[in-house]
Amino acid sequence: MDKTIRRKRLPLSATAAVMVITLAVLYLLGTVLVALGISAVIAYALLPVAQLLEQGMPWRNRRPALSRSIATGIIFLAGLGILVVPDAIQQGQRLVEAFPSFFNSARITVEGWVALYAELAPKELRDRADEILADTGDIMDEAAWRVVSQTLGAVTNSFAFVLGLATAPVLIFYLMKDSGVIKGPVDKA
Repeated sequence: MDKTIRRKRLPLSATAAVMVITLAVLYLLGTVLVALGISAVIAYALLPVAQLLEQGMPWRNRRPALSRSIATGIIFLAGLGILVVPDAIQQGQRLVEAFPSFFNSARITVEGWVALYAELAPKELRDRADEILADTGDIMDEAAWRVVSQTLGAVTNSFAFVLGLATAPVLIFYLMKDSGVIKGPVDKA
């Protein structure tokens, strides 16, 4: 009985060790390989759904590649509609609602700094600061440009992040679409 348990534990332990080592190597090799690995797992999990959708298409025997592409596209559109669109709309609304308060907060902070420095500064410096502050429009323009440039920087970084995330769905799409092409050489090996 003890030998039977050991025989069952050894393959399970070896499989777990191989999986952990594989995940560690993928992590160390970079985000591209991790995205490929995750994409392969997701594609493998979604493949039965694509095959089920394919079965309902009347032209599946004449045009199997088109059937697989359409089935995969349907899965992606459903996933996009469920996962991405509502959150993107909600985040956009939050940004539009929060922008005026961000701008007012920045304005109040700048005015507070000006008041603090006005109290601490000597009379000559305050007179000079008053001359400079008389041209408040320029200062507000500069502050607005800073806010815009920081917002553009945040949007650019977010876009780069989203573009990186977009790699995985593209890989999943092609792995699902071309699973038959990939599966053939793998089965022969």
